[in-house]
Amino acid sequence: MNFTLSSKPISDTKADCLVVALPEKGDWPASTTQANEALGGLIKTLQKNGDATGKNATTLLVPLEGRPWARLLVVGTGADKDRSPANYRKSLIAMASQIKDGPSKHVLVGLSDTLVTGDDATSSETARLNLIGRTLEEQFYRFSEFKSEKPSQRKLTKVTVAASSAGKALKDASILVWLPAVV
Repeated sequence: MNFTLSSKPISDTKADCLVVALPEKGDWPASTTQANEALGGLIKTLQKNGDATGKNATTLLVPLEGRPWARLLVVGTGADKDRSPANYRKSLIAMASQIKDGPSKHVLVGLSDTLVTGDDATSSETARLNLIGRTLEEQFYRFSEFKSEKPSQRKLTKVTVAASSAGKALKDASILVWLPAVV
């Protein structure tokens, strides 16, 4: 599994699947707004029609054609005031369960700009990037050493996490601690 951080705008990054956050109430993260613009208002339409509610840990996978991404995964992140690190993690787990055994080979995760309540140690971009990495590691892990039938190889081989330019500069030991552990 290849994990990377990218500070490029999500509209400039090609992937099989784009993951964006949709709050139930509150302001959209910049990555969701960029994706909505790139998709001609699709996310706003999904929300308006009730297909995507933004309720915490809900997901909606939408196939796309003629776009930089073959699919869009909309992950509900709840109301801004209720988005604690624990609730944010629930959203990350819902996202991971959708992508880990799905058809995508490369997933672009645009969830690091989702605001989280709490002190800076748990709500900063560094903390969110770290939580994304740890959650993916936990959710992608499969122990199969003692199984007679080995599980099939996952199609997913690359995850790119979109970060701000400040987040990209954070590519130090505190972020990279989770990268080598994921297999």
